[in-house]
Amino acid sequence: MEVRFFGVRGGVPTPEAGKLRFGGNTSCVTVRAAGAPLVILDAGTGIRILGNELVRQHPAGGIEGVILLSHLHWDHIQGIPFFKPLFHPGNRFEFIGLRPVGTSLRCQLEGQQNYAYFPVDMSHMSAAKSFREVADESFQLGTLKVSCRLLNHPGGCLGWRLEADGAAVVYATDNEHTGPGPEEAVVELARGADLFIFDTNYTPEEYAAGRQGWGHSTWLQAVINARAAGVDRLILFHHDQDHNDDQLLEIEELACREFPRSLAAREGLRVVLNGRGTGPEPRCLIELPGLEA
Repeated sequence: MEVRFFGVRGGVPTPEAGKLRFGGNTSCVTVRAAGAPLVILDAGTGIRILGNELVRQHPAGGIEGVILLSHLHWDHIQGIPFFKPLFHPGNRFEFIGLRPVGTSLRCQLEGQQNYAYFPVDMSHMSAAKSFREVADESFQLGTLKVSCRLLNHPGGCLGWRLEADGAAVVYATDNEHTGPGPEEAVVELARGADLFIFDTNYTPEEYAAGRQGWGHSTWLQAVINARAAGVDRLILFHHDQDHNDDQLLEIEELACREFPRSLAAREGLRVVLNGRGTGPEPRCLIELPGLEA
């Protein structure tokens, strides 16, 4: 199983000097497994980069993918109008997200491209599109077993667990961890995972200074859950738009002191999950220039 990071920020994109080492695009991560469609976790501005890559690789179309949405706040869907594969009639995508109250997932996504906000509505996107609404449940995407769990975030949010070939990756962004101990729902979702991607938007000091109720966690809360769940690798994710490269390096260092197999997400990060019992190789192989596995 391969995991790649195309957008790692929360809030808004940050195309600024001093923030380029980690990247400035908002949330988008892909998962590939043999016998399964391309899975895209969230559709922040990072999905534009992914889309350009897919078009270069498949200029004639034929792309099939599933877009798993944690929730519909702008930093998780704002890349959809700029995702070029959605404009090719030979492509097919399924959007899967939280079951809304009083409306539908399709209507909510179409609303972002209402003419008042964007000049091209979803009807101009000629790829085949389908929409599925889920809550706390599990289902199959080819060889991938997908499980989702409700997280603690204003308006609702889903955490995702994807398993195949003896490996598991958990994507639990935009979750507010309350209380000093592990969070039961998160630990249950992440138990034994090879790769645990978790919201670390704030520092503990920022959170204590008035960010309670805003729906995000800290590197320390991530470590608490990673330990309790017995994960192999912790990825710090959904970086605050005001944190620069130096601050993120400091956050990464602090997390590593408590949980040595921690890493702050960077655009371009690639992780290969080997699963267990496949030989002497580590469960998670990290590939990024300048970093050791």
